[in-house]
Amino acid sequence: MKSWTLTIPAVPPSANVFMRWHWSRRHRLKSQWPVLVSYALARVAIPKARGKRRVRIVITRRRLIDPANLHLAVDKLLFDDLVSRGILLDDSARWLDYDVEQRVGGEECTTVEISNAITARRRL
Repeated sequence: MKSWTLTIPAVPPSANVFMRWHWSRRHRLKSQWPVLVSYALARVAIPKARGKRRVRIVITRRRLIDPANLHLAVDKLLFDDLVSRGILLDDSARWLDYDVEQRVGGEECTTVEISNAITARRRL
């Protein structure tokens, strides 16, 4: 199975932080992430999606945050951009299977591994 790895030199904020910011600050961050993703994509050629994709995200930061707070910012900052680029067909469960993990230590970064999802074939 073919996979592609992107390393983004930033981490998304927790949902609690992201939703408490003023709308203009959220908008500013949402406009910065496509630039970071473009920089990461410049090193990797990912073809347009034709089916369901599997995405594994590893966020490395200085300390752990509540796991439930990871998903909102990842969805709004990363998945929406990947959908607009055609790397993902949609960010719904029908077209995307994803995991978000956290690690502590080292440089703060977001590692995104994208692969084509394996679908089980029915026997006739």
